[in-house]
Amino acid sequence: MQQEDKKMRYFNQNQISLATPSLTFTKRSLYSLVGMFSLIISHQANAHPEHVNILKEWCSEAGRTAPTFSSDVCSTCHNTSNYKFSTANKEAFSTKNLDPFCPSANPTVSVYEWRDPKVPPVSSSRVHNIELVAQEKQIAIAAGVSQQLWTFNGTAPGPVIRVHLGDTIRVHLVNPATNKLSHSVDFHASEMAWNMGGMTSIKPGEEKFFEWKANYAGVWMYHCGTPPTLHHIASGMYGMVIVEPKGGLAPVDHEFALVQSEFYTGSEGGITSLARAAKGNASPNYVVFNGVAFQYKDHPIEVATGKKVRFFVLNAGPSQDSAFHIVGTIFNRVIKEGVQLSPSNTGGYGSQAVDLAPAQGAIIELTTAEDGLYPIVTHAFNYVGLGAMGLLKSGDGDPSH
Repeated sequence: MQQEDKKMRYFNQNQISLATPSLTFTKRSLYSLVGMFSLIISHQANAHPEHVNILKEWCSEAGRTAPTFSSDVCSTCHNTSNYKFSTANKEAFSTKNLDPFCPSANPTVSVYEWRDPKVPPVSSSRVHNIELVAQEKQIAIAAGVSQQLWTFNGTAPGPVIRVHLGDTIRVHLVNPATNKLSHSVDFHASEMAWNMGGMTSIKPGEEKFFEWKANYAGVWMYHCGTPPTLHHIASGMYGMVIVEPKGGLAPVDHEFALVQSEFYTGSEGGITSLARAAKGNASPNYVVFNGVAFQYKDHPIEVATGKKVRFFVLNAGPSQDSAFHIVGTIFNRVIKEGVQLSPSNTGGYGSQAVDLAPAQGAIIELTTAEDGLYPIVTHAFNYVGLGAMGLLKSGDGDPSH
């Protein structure tokens, strides 16, 4: 009986019954509960400078102007999900959505511009004056998705440059004063020291002139080489140079240029993510042909059935390999990095896919056997769903006709 009285005294001293009889707390649990709510209140009321600094850094990386934050902005950003307490700003902070904190200065570009894949004919001139203007601008890289890209002449990829073996290329590189970054250009088809005048960076408001000679044939890459080069390439500063072989290429019925590349996106309308691109196991958000996801699925490339088709293909990377393949066709001629598979080879060989590491290029020829649709892909199929897919439309596209 005395033991029972002891238990009752302990119970009466350590419990508190609230209005609802079933809701009972011990003093210890109540103190814990009060402490938890105090912590939540302190998170709402007190400033957290580290979060303000994080926001300012994120806004700066995205090329946005960070506003003067109020003293409680970081408390609104603080993630208190453990206490099941959430606000719109907390959600935005946790997903790195910058719009509530530093809206983009430019309206979002949601509609992409289709890139004509047809290749310009080679000029008869032996000297080519090329002007490349570095432009930092917002560009749609997929339907409804845009990024602040760094480009040559306002497009990603930059213009296709096509010359003869032995031609002279005179380059005028311009970095407008309105830009925020230094830029440069590295032509893989040229031969010059990296730290000499041709490849060195120029600041906003500067320009430079230099020239080089096309001594080797092939499909070559050019790109911005300003550190961090990875970020400049991942942001769109790359393009294709075609140097025709001695005697030129034989005429064909259709010629197209395709540049495969990948995007590692930041916030919508902001700059691309260097942190994502720099990972050892980098996983791109989009893998694209000529700068836009699925554009040639939406707008198929048209050819005549039974006619000769030539593709100039470049993998600009910056980091992922390509296995270029067109479903339903056989490549009867492939010239990859100077090595040629010819239709007249004695063994009767053909090619099903062309493997291209970043910065490698190839010339590929084929003929469609019948009217219909022929998917253009990289056979690394995890990238097909990210945008590396188009269609070659032969004839009217209907094989039953």
